[in-house]
Amino acid sequence: MPVQNLKPIPLCKKFFLRHDKRLFGFTAEGISEIKIKTVKDEEIKIMDFFRIKDVLYIDRDVEENSGTEIEPIIEAKKHFYKQDKGSMQEIGSFPAKPQKNYGLYQSKQWLLEKVPYKSGFVSKLTNLFFKGQVTFRMIEDCYETENGIFFNVKQSEMRGKKEALYYFPLNRTSCSRVQEAGEIW
Repeated sequence: MPVQNLKPIPLCKKFFLRHDKRLFGFTAEGISEIKIKTVKDEEIKIMDFFRIKDVLYIDRDVEENSGTEIEPIIEAKKHFYKQDKGSMQEIGSFPAKPQKNYGLYQSKQWLLEKVPYKSGFVSKLTNLFFKGQVTFRMIEDCYETENGIFFNVKQSEMRGKKEALYYFPLNRTSCSRVQEAGEIW
């Protein structure tokens, strides 16, 4: 079976890849799922996704027969794609995937900082507008909308706080979990 090229995906300011490999894009209105499709409009599942500046990288596994028609040997073969300036193309391999660390962010309404705690650090997100704050072991990144902020908890060793994507409304003093664990890119 020949491998099909992929359709370009819409460029969002940031993306969220859940651990179950579903991809979401952040927009001014919030977050919505992005379906990855072949040029023949067939939906596919991706294995990995990341971003370096405005260049997107996607990998998928494709089952291919490395044997014969009589004695087929079906193997999953990795295919790597790069989307740059609206054009999606298959490439031979990925560049090094950027490592994630504590996120830092500041705006008129929000302050995300890394603060000392016991023998290490934690992430603290403060709602400067409504004077609320939350603390997690490690918040890796965030995306601000007009009405609040999405943030991704990468590590959570604190009791009752799970690794997940959370939303903190501007007019509230606390946040709520909106998606399973993953990574913001």
